[in-house]
Amino acid sequence: MNTSLPGIDYPELTSRAVCRPGVPVVRVVDDDRAYCIALHRLLRAQGFEVRSYSSVAEVLLEGLDAPGCFVLDMALPDATGLELQQVLSRWPEPPPVIFLSGQSDVLSVATAMKLGAVDFFSKPVEGVVLVDSVRNALLRDQTRRDERKSLRDLRTRYDALSERERAVLTLAVEGNLNRDIALTLNIAERTVKAHRAHLLEKMQARTVLDLVRMTDRLRGSAQPL
Repeated sequence: MNTSLPGIDYPELTSRAVCRPGVPVVRVVDDDRAYCIALHRLLRAQGFEVRSYSSVAEVLLEGLDAPGCFVLDMALPDATGLELQQVLSRWPEPPPVIFLSGQSDVLSVATAMKLGAVDFFSKPVEGVVLVDSVRNALLRDQTRRDERKSLRDLRTRYDALSERERAVLTLAVEGNLNRDIALTLNIAERTVKAHRAHLLEKMQARTVLDLVRMTDRLRGSAQPL
């Protein structure tokens, strides 16, 4: 089998090193040792942190301790690439997956893409094409992590609101004026103004429009209001 990846030159493979905290890792999973080494060398030469595995069991045994993506062979000795993708999709921070396959069928490709695969390539893949796909996958992973962190922070700020502040927030984002909120909650209008000021500060919002956007995000999350 020709294991070369045309388009990019790369140096000799070095041993796997302990990855730096917070640095994204490209995880290559392929039981063809020669091809796995070629992929590892290619990606290391482009400056990526790389870890290599020959089976699904190795991946699951090590776990996921860093951001990044997977370059995943479809046919593995102990499970299919699709089965591993399904497991990864249930992890707290699901990593993007790029599939490589020596023999692919339409159903496998469709299933992989439906589960969120970034790309699906037939072997051998052009080096420059794979590197571009990895860069895209890492950018997607970072974007998703940033979005999830932002949503967690937003949820934390909302949870810090008092029960009355949440009631005022709900009525305010529905377009109610202070006097209407006061009548609905049977409190003084000045009290409503005080609650609005406090909740704006706690939610780190400047306007009611900001609050509308924030509550829409929370309502659309896995843990809606």
